[in-house]
Order: sequence, then C-alpha cells, then structure tokens
Amino acid sequence: MCTLVFAWQVFTDAPVVAAANRDEALGRPSTPPEIVEESPRVLAPRDEEAGGTWIGYNERGVFVAITNRWTGADGEATAERSRGLLVRDALRQASAEEAARLVERELDDRRYDGFNLVLADANAALLVEWDGDSRRVRNFDPGVHVVVNVGADGEYAIPEARAEAERRRRRTPGRWRRRSRSNPERRAARGSTARRT
Repeated sequence: MCTLVFAWQVFTDAPVVAAANRDEALGRPSTPPEIVEESPRVLAPRDEEAGGTWIGYNERGVFVAITNRWTGADGEATAERSRGLLVRDALRQASAEEAARLVERELDDRRYDGFNLVLADANAALLVEWDGDSRRVRNFDPGVHVVVNVGADGEYAIPEARAEAERRRRRTPGRWRRRSRSNPERRAARGSTARRT
C-alpha cells in the first residue's frame, strides 16, 4: 500500500514537509529524484516505464504526490494515460490551486485509473480523490495528514472486493496463527532462553 504523510503549515520555515513510500509495483523501474523540468524547475523521481512521477516539488513551492486508489475494479489498468504524467503536469503549475484546476480539467477530458492526489504550497493544500468515475476535491486544514490507497485522515472507502480479500486472508488458519503468537511463543520459536519473571 502506498502511504503519504505530510505536514502542512506546521513548521514556520517549511510550509510542506512530506514522507512517502511507493510499494505497489516494486519491480517497476525508476530513477532517483533529479531535476526533471526546467521551467519551472521540478525535482522528482522518474517512473521509467511511463515517464511520469509519483511525487515532486517545484521551484515555486508546489508539492504534488499521488497514491493509487483502490476501487471496485479487478486491478487491471484501464486508463488512456498514466497518473504519473498527471503529476508531472501539475508540477508545472504556479500554485496548488492552479494545479488542482488543471487536474479537474484533465479528469473531464481523459480517463485515468483511480488515485488520491495531494497538491500543496504555502497557501493551500488540497486532495483530489478519483475513483475512475467521479472526483471529490477537498481542502486540508493545517496539520499532519496521512493519505493511503483508500482515502485520507481516517475517511476511508475500502471497496467490497478488497474488504472480502482481507476477510479471507484473516480466515486462513496457518497464516493467521503464525502472526498471532504471543511474545513468549515467538522467543521460544527463535530459540531464545530468556524468560520474563
């Protein structure tokens, strides 16, 4: 699951501070962050397969990051355009608000697979949620926020197909028991002789 954690308007010297992981497709080739655009200058990693990115920052102070969004679809990509290219387009904008308007126009004109997209600068922080059919745009309040594949900040929409898969996983006896051993059982399994008194 992709996870983005960011602080907006929390630190006086840095309006946006972020940490993220990208683990949907571990084998997908990418390059480390570098300057990928010159006007404005954009720092971002590059997805070598589709040419886009999943996170970046431009010289005007615009931060953009995306996670895939779990939908009811079977996981097959059906989009005509990569979400990472949408992130690159947004990073060319002068503000988070301008980037959000660009994303809305793109969603009116082209088909993208589901995503959660954060757009932030010193003045605004927005989340665009897209499930492949409908979008929702909301503003973040100052603070620390967590965005994952199913939503943000505790407002999660887990598709029934994903929820059912999780219920099946939990009902798998051997796998569940191995994970639910108590600490003494784990120590014994590792061969530890230390005991609690």
